[in-house]
Amino acid sequence: MDAQTLSLFRALEWVKGKLKTSADTYRQLVVDDPSVAGHLENVLKGASYVIPGASEEFSELIYAFSNILAYGHDALLKHAAGLPLWVNITTPLYRRLQVFLTVLEQIEVFLELVASRYSIVHRWMTVTLIVLAKTLLRLVLLHQRPCLQTWPVLRPMNRQLLPLSSQGAASSQNLTEDSRLSASSSSDTSASATSAASNSACLGQTYVWQGRRMGRVLRSLRGPLESEAGQQQQQSLSQLLGISLPVFNDSRPLIAEVLYTVRPLAHLLWVLRCGFLSWKPWILSVLFDLVSLHLHYSRSGLNTEEHSELSRRLYMFIFYLVRSPCYNHLSKEYIFAGLERCSRSIAPISIVAKSCLDYLPSWQRTYFYTWLS
Repeated sequence: MDAQTLSLFRALEWVKGKLKTSADTYRQLVVDDPSVAGHLENVLKGASYVIPGASEEFSELIYAFSNILAYGHDALLKHAAGLPLWVNITTPLYRRLQVFLTVLEQIEVFLELVASRYSIVHRWMTVTLIVLAKTLLRLVLLHQRPCLQTWPVLRPMNRQLLPLSSQGAASSQNLTEDSRLSASSSSDTSASATSAASNSACLGQTYVWQGRRMGRVLRSLRGPLESEAGQQQQQSLSQLLGISLPVFNDSRPLIAEVLYTVRPLAHLLWVLRCGFLSWKPWILSVLFDLVSLHLHYSRSGLNTEEHSELSRRLYMFIFYLVRSPCYNHLSKEYIFAGLERCSRSIAPISIVAKSCLDYLPSWQRTYFYTWLS
């Protein structure tokens, strides 16, 4: 090995060491003060809005990167808090599919914008491949665990409930002390109790039990009785981990979820066949959504998380007003008239209205903006 090659390897090792040191420093900074992560994500999202329209692809890339970075920050904070990274997971394949689907959903708009730079054929080929991949991935996830699928699949963590945050530092300390007392008082129990305590430690150092079908977190009978504050802490932990989506025990919600999952692909296929300005794909999509929501709401026992997701899907019906052909033939004139009227209003409202007037045509032409799941 000559001197030039040796110096190159040394330089690479030095760069590698510096990157590792910087990554460790940043990781420790995020763990010590989670607000730093939130500030960085907000700065990136804000930057994506102020970039000129000529750099629309770069703007969307920054926005997607900020969302993906948020999941990385959540993983760091969960690991530091001793919380499981995954909930309601059946197999390693399920975890990988969730991550891949989440990343794909974050970058789909960016991929469509890049493909649009080449030709209309490249754009629709990209859109078709992405919609097909998303549909297949969601069907596989639904087969592995038949439950209501949220959007996005990996939901961001509520960091306000995280024990490591500045608001919950005292709560985290009390939680650790209670766990140590519980562990010392149960040191003479059987091996099964020890196993239950170790499983409970993975859920935030408390004696809890997670139901196999409903996914609900309850206090374990092997653990000590808890105070009202401890019970509230367990409820907060359940909200933090997002483990309250139950498995379907009936065929109706399963059929409803299959209809909702295949709806984007069915709509796109009809668009490619009938044209983007045809009413048939629009009506077909509305019918799929209506039948899916009817079947979901027809069953009893919906929990808070399920109500929240179904309410989001119900709210998404507003997007049908800006989806072609309804937008081109009916709602466009009313939307622009309302925005122009607001643009002549007081300063804050007028600024937002003028921005919407400038951005709405470009936004409406992007498929994944108007037809997101």
